Formats: sequence, structure tokens, C-alpha cells
Amino acid sequence: MSSKTDTSLKAALAAAAEAERFEAEVIAKREEARRKADALRRIAEQQRDDRQRAWAETVLNEVADHRQALAVRIEDAKRTFELTAVEDFPSAGRAFLDWYDAFGEQHVAELDAHRAAQILNRPGYREPTATPHLSFADEISRALTHAGWTALESRQQAAADRRARIFNGEDES
Repeated sequence: MSSKTDTSLKAALAAAAEAERFEAEVIAKREEARRKADALRRIAEQQRDDRQRAWAETVLNEVADHRQALAVRIEDAKRTFELTAVEDFPSAGRAFLDWYDAFGEQHVAELDAHRAAQILNRPGYREPTATPHLSFADEISRALTHAGWTALESRQQAAADRRARIFNGEDES
């Protein structure tokens, strides 16, 4: 019976050794998979960081031109609004929306420049403090009031010119 026990014991020890080898292989494969996953994660993070830096460089390289273009766009839209507010209300509404859209784009561009500067650790780009706000009612009121005052000033000047002509004997009305 001793030989049977020895054989059973040897078989059990061989099975245990095989199980330990299998467990060691599984552990090694798991560690290798973890190392590969960590390496892939580091590569992905580096690629993301590279994309962020490339975006930031582009934003900061283009910010001056973008600001200039937006300033022109804002001024053009504001001028169109002011010119159409009195005589063409639907056009004034469209111009106001263009004006507001340009303000919004300018705000987003400034936010992007601020974020890009943070990514690249470049000072000089402060975060915009508030979202731009234009009130159609305020702006239409301002435009109409301005048009009214301009018309009144024109009428007053015409009356003054007429009086001067009369007083100078140039007009007998």
C-alpha cells in the first residue's frame, strides 16, 4: 500500500506542481497584459497631450488675426444694424443676430486662447470674465433714439440755415 500511496502522493504533487506552473503562467500573462495596457495608456495620453499642444499652438498663432477679423465683423454687423434699424426692421433683426453671433464667436475665441495659453504655460491671456450680452431692445432703442436726435439736429440746422438766409436777404420766404 505504500507504493500505491507513494504513487498517489507523487501524482498529487505533480498535479500541484502543474497547477502552480499554470498559476505562475497566468500571473505572468496578467502582468505582461498590465504592462502592455499601461504602455498603451501612456502612449494615448502622450498623443492626447501632443494634440492639445498642437491645438494650443494653432490657436495662439492665429489669435491676433482672428481677433482682427472678428473686430471687423462685429463693427460691420453693428454698422449694418444701425443703418437698417430705422428703415428696415427685418434687416435690422438679421444684422443684430449677426452682431450677436460675432460677439459670441469672439468670446469663444478668447476662451480658447486662454485655455491654449494654460496648456502651453504662456502668460498674457486672461480668461474672459463674462459672456457677452447685447439686448435687442436696448440696441434698437439706442439706434432709434440716435436716428431721432440726428433727424432733430438736421431739422434744427436746416431751420438755422433758412433763418440765416432770410436774415442775410438771400431768401424771402
